Amino acid sequence: MNILAVITAVLTLLAGIGVFLIACTMMSSNLESASSKRLKRLFAKTGDNKWLGVAIGTVGTAAIQSSGAVTVMIIGFVNVGICEPQAGTEYISLAQNSERVADHLINVAKTIRQLQ
Repeated sequence: MNILAVITAVLTLLAGIGVFLIACTMMSSNLESASSKRLKRLFAKTGDNKWLGVAIGTVGTAAIQSSGAVTVMIIGFVNVGICEPQAGTEYISLAQNSERVADHLINVAKTIRQLQ
């Protein structure tokens, strides 16, 4: 591996991280300006009900198909004060678990299809 390829890889990695951080900052500021009292009340209600939190984590992950994207969104919600940190932690862990369950279901379906 030559030095030029290593430098290119490192610079590409740094550029990707930079773009990601800029996007997170933009999302956070846009969420703050777009957040309403109604949205804050919705998250306050869901923070009290564990099963509703499970549903939000599952539906969010199913809709976006990425627990990483759900995690970034929830962190943005917590940063702007829409969501309490404890509820945000629950949503993130549930999104992670929902993605694992979805992966297992897909693998089971593939296995069944191969057996037929």
